[in-house]
Amino acid sequence: MISVSATTVPVPTAALVAQESTGATGSPGVLGFVVTFAVALVVVGLVLAMTSSLRRVRHRAEAAEQPHVPERRAVVHDADADADADAPAGGAAPEEPTDRTGE
Repeated sequence: MISVSATTVPVPTAALVAQESTGATGSPGVLGFVVTFAVALVVVGLVLAMTSSLRRVRHRAEAAEQPHVPERRAVVHDADADADADAPAGGAAPEEPTDRTGE
């Protein structure tokens, strides 16, 4: 007995013929990559800008909630100020230094 298998032969459709004649194979090519990369860079930039803005807003909100406390200033010990405090009041001239040359 001879058996004949029924196989289907692919018939080119109009869309397939048009795709082959234009050279379009479904790949976006270099232009598609460049456009996708640019969109990704824009999205990353926007996310970073939004994150920094949200941090600033949060910091300002926390600062507004806290009561205003005046800043304490550190007392700096100044040797020249102590020497001026020991000087006589009224702007009197200090004593003349003694001559140590032996004359």
